[in-house]
Amino acid sequence: MTRPRAGRVDVVTGRTDQVRRSGLLLRPDGHVVWVGEEAAGAVVALRAWFGSSAHG
Repeated sequence: MTRPRAGRVDVVTGRTDQVRRSGLLLRPDGHVVWVGEEAAGAVVALRAWFGSSAHG
């Protein structure tokens, strides 16, 4: 799998009882910009907050 925003976005995995969703996107300042299950929603949030990727 390629990571088109690898220079701008870090992927961190973890578990918590506080969030009942499989995905969470945080800005560098800690602000939550997306929470959800669908990958398409994460892509939209990534484009909005971190710009388009070189791979589309």
